[in-house]
Amino acid sequence: MKKILLLLLPITVIGLVCLAPVSTLAADPYNACQYNPDAAACADKDTKGAQTNLATRVQTVLDTVYLTAGILAIIFIVYAGIRYVTATGQADKVKLAQKQLTYAIVGLIVAVVAFGITRFVVYWVTR
Repeated sequence: MKKILLLLLPITVIGLVCLAPVSTLAADPYNACQYNPDAAACADKDTKGAQTNLATRVQTVLDTVYLTAGILAIIFIVYAGIRYVTATGQADKVKLAQKQLTYAIVGLIVAVVAFGITRFVVYWVTR
């Protein structure tokens, strides 16, 4: 068990370090028109500016929630897999690990579907 944890810890840290810069590459939606006022997002600033701004903020918050839920679901999938592997054939531990794995996968699916629905709704609202 210690060997598995010692193996997973560096992989997790390296993964987080590699994914952290992704959030810094995102464009700032609140200052996008300052640098490119002719952009499509700035064209209807007068008519739907407030609606677009609110939808963008809601989408940003929900995207963060979905990302957090997805990361937690993946962590729980790994944890349930470790529990399944280390169950050593004990039926109650195997059953518990399978149940945890099922719930973690369902949670991941719910997060992905909710993300897709939110993107779809925000697209049609801001259109």
